[in-house]
Amino acid sequence: MIKIIKHGHAQYRMTCKFCECLFSFEDSDIKFSGNQRDWIEYIECPECGHEIDIVNRAFYKFKESKD
Repeated sequence: MIKIIKHGHAQYRMTCKFCECLFSFEDSDIKFSGNQRDWIEYIECPECGHEIDIVNRAFYKFKESKD
Protein backbone atom coordinates (compact mmCIF):
# COMPACT_ATOMS: atom_id res chain seq x y z
CA MET A 1 0.00 0.00 0.00
CA ILE A 2 1.26 3.49 -0.89
CA LYS A 3 1.22 6.13 1.84
CA ILE A 4 1.95 9.82 1.43
CA ILE A 5 4.43 10.91 4.05
CA LYS A 6 4.71 14.53 2.98
CA HIS A 7 2.79 16.35 0.27
CA GLY A 8 4.98 18.32 -2.06
CA HIS A 9 5.24 20.15 -5.31
CA ALA A 10 8.06 20.78 -7.72
CA GLN A 11 9.83 24.11 -7.53
CA TYR A 12 12.23 25.42 -10.13
CA ARG A 13 14.77 28.23 -10.24
CA MET A 14 15.78 30.16 -13.34
CA THR A 15 17.79 33.21 -14.36
CA CYS A 16 16.25 35.29 -17.15
CA LYS A 17 18.59 35.49 -20.14
CA PHE A 18 17.30 38.99 -20.96
CA CYS A 19 17.38 40.91 -17.66
CA GLU A 20 19.30 38.41 -15.45
CA CYS A 21 16.51 38.31 -12.85
CA LEU A 22 16.76 35.20 -10.61
CA PHE A 23 13.31 33.79 -9.82
CA SER A 24 11.56 30.60 -8.80
CA PHE A 25 8.40 29.06 -10.26
CA GLU A 26 6.19 26.00 -9.99
CA ASP A 27 4.47 23.69 -12.49
CA SER A 28 1.29 25.80 -12.33
CA ASP A 29 3.25 28.86 -13.61
CA ILE A 30 4.39 27.12 -16.82
CA LYS A 31 2.48 28.09 -19.95
CA PHE A 32 2.09 26.17 -23.21
CA SER A 33 1.82 27.10 -26.87
CA GLY A 34 1.73 25.29 -30.17
CA ASN A 35 0.06 22.07 -31.14
CA GLN A 36 0.76 18.42 -30.37
CA ARG A 37 3.67 18.17 -32.81
CA ASP A 38 5.31 21.48 -31.88
CA TRP A 39 4.49 21.75 -28.17
CA ILE A 40 6.45 24.48 -26.37
CA GLU A 41 6.58 25.06 -22.63
CA TYR A 42 7.63 28.50 -21.47
CA ILE A 43 7.67 30.77 -18.44
CA GLU A 44 7.29 34.55 -18.41
CA CYS A 45 9.97 36.46 -16.51
CA PRO A 46 8.30 38.33 -13.62
CA GLU A 47 10.76 41.22 -14.04
CA CYS A 48 10.81 41.98 -17.77
CA GLY A 49 7.96 39.80 -19.13
CA HIS A 50 10.02 37.97 -21.78
CA GLU A 51 8.96 34.42 -22.60
CA ILE A 52 11.69 31.88 -21.82
CA ASP A 53 11.41 28.41 -23.37
CA ILE A 54 11.74 25.43 -21.05
CA VAL A 55 13.38 22.49 -22.78
CA ASN A 56 14.06 20.28 -19.75
CA ARG A 57 12.27 20.93 -16.44
CA ALA A 58 14.74 18.77 -14.51
CA PHE A 59 17.53 21.21 -15.36
CA TYR A 60 15.78 23.98 -13.38
CA LYS A 61 14.69 21.79 -10.44
CA PHE A 62 15.35 23.53 -7.12
CA LYS A 63 16.19 21.64 -3.97
CA GLU A 64 16.95 23.45 -0.75
CA SER A 65 20.17 22.42 0.95
CA LYS A 66 19.76 20.75 4.32
CA ASP A 67 22.93 22.07 5.99
